[in-house]
Amino acid sequence: MNASINLLYGGNDYAFDGVVTSLLSVTKYCHRQLNVYVFTMDLSNKNPQWKPLNASHVAVFDEILHQANPQSRTILVDMTQAYLAELDGNANESTSYTPFTLLRLLADKAQLPDKVLYLDTDIIAMRDISELWEQDITGSHFGAVLDHYGKVFISPKYINAGVLLLNMPALQQDHAWEQYRALIRTKKMKFSDQSALNEVSKGHIKYLAGKYNHQKRLRKDTVLRHFAKTIIWLPYFHTRNIKPWNETMLHKYRIHYIDDILSAYMTIKKNFVDKNQIKN
Repeated sequence: MNASINLLYGGNDYAFDGVVTSLLSVTKYCHRQLNVYVFTMDLSNKNPQWKPLNASHVAVFDEILHQANPQSRTILVDMTQAYLAELDGNANESTSYTPFTLLRLLADKAQLPDKVLYLDTDIIAMRDISELWEQDITGSHFGAVLDHYGKVFISPKYINAGVLLLNMPALQQDHAWEQYRALIRTKKMKFSDQSALNEVSKGHIKYLAGKYNHQKRLRKDTVLRHFAKTIIWLPYFHTRNIKPWNETMLHKYRIHYIDDILSAYMTIKKNFVDKNQIKN
């Protein structure tokens, strides 16, 4: 068993809420050393809201981590120049998803360990992630779970990219990162980077049990609960997008199983806002 676990998140300063709730849940069950890599970038010249995460955010992440294990740490990685060099103006930059979703496709441009667990910021741990971390992905680009809707409407082997257990040497050996980015640059796709991952790595994916990325609802064996957008068919077709830091939406739909995480997050967020208002 590897002593430490390497995690990867990505986003702008709006990702703060998600990283906080995700880390609170992960450290609730897992007390191993966590090396948490956080990719960010500054694209505020394109959109005023596309500002990077910064040292003040990292201080909060580290405080959460250290309560579970003093050896854990956050490594903030500025990917601005890498993005501008590799993906600036790509065919998927102006979609319903922000360019920050593409940050994970720059993983080869950072000094990452050989094995990394990427998590979307709307992922909540319901058990110790160690059992996921210890999955054998030898010979595969990454381990992933089938997409709840994609496996029906797109392809039986279409994976959800919210949880990716990355095998960095295999990805680099097969030049997969370059191929992902080449697709993103030239081909507009409905699910952008997720579509690129599925297309390029077809035949090189380790399919993991659904419990490692339950996207629809909580189940008895859930390890990671992904608060992804869901389709509601009745009484009329619509979508629902509940996030684990949104108290109003969670309680509207009677989701109370992460109330302890939500309460801790709300305290942290209030303290963070108050502290930064004083500074400003």
